[in-house]
Amino acid sequence: VYGSSECPLPSGPWPKPSLWAQPGLVVVPGTDVTLWCSRPKLLSPQEKNFTLWKAGRQQPLQNRSSAQAWTGFLLSSVGLEDAGSYRCAYGEPRGSARDSEPSDALELMVTGEGSLPKPSLSALPSLVVEPGTHLTLQCRQPLQSPLWGVTFALLKAGTPQPLQSQSPAGTSAVFPLLSVRAQDAGNYSCIYHGKEGSQVSEPSEVLEIWVTDSIEKDYTMENLIQIGLATLILIILGFILGDACNDWRRSEDKSSKRDPRLE
Repeated sequence: VYGSSECPLPSGPWPKPSLWAQPGLVVVPGTDVTLWCSRPKLLSPQEKNFTLWKAGRQQPLQNRSSAQAWTGFLLSSVGLEDAGSYRCAYGEPRGSARDSEPSDALELMVTGEGSLPKPSLSALPSLVVEPGTHLTLQCRQPLQSPLWGVTFALLKAGTPQPLQSQSPAGTSAVFPLLSVRAQDAGNYSCIYHGKEGSQVSEPSEVLEIWVTDSIEKDYTMENLIQIGLATLILIILGFILGDACNDWRRSEDKSSKRDPRLE
């Protein structure tokens, strides 16, 4: 059966569907998650039976019939027990051996209160970089975490899927962001989880990455310095002009005193 980790997944003549999650693969408890199963649109628009499977279960989690190219399986108000690996398939509505190949596995992670302790996330060389810089984000598992051999996932706000996943031998993972661009700026966090997402940590503290062009820097301080210099120059010029005017007036006074026509 599809949900068993002990039995091979059967395949049929139909090409495998795709499976994705809305609003995302990493959610907090209480979120309504819809798993969308989509079959190839090139197939005839006849009614098909869609099934949703979860790893570790002997029976399908849900069944739905639809003539559309896709259907949604709602997981209402998910809890930590809903975390895990999901797949979907489709076939003839009355049941037959002509089922599709299963979709690729989708790991749903539910994180929040009651989860594993949060990891830490750091950035090298810094949080503010120029375009083209190679940036490294390191996610480190806390010492008090009871799990070993975990999988780390890098998350970005606004992106429903994890950007990268790694299963290192140690207690930390390094996620490279090569030649970053303006669109790589944003809020990043990371999590770690056990096998098939059964135990998931709280997300790390958010790390905000800035990608700034050297031409587009904030010139506020530079502008203040330039304004200060210009003001100083004007003051100096004012003193010079003032002294020049005083010298001219003194010379005029002396010449008028020596003029005999004024006596």
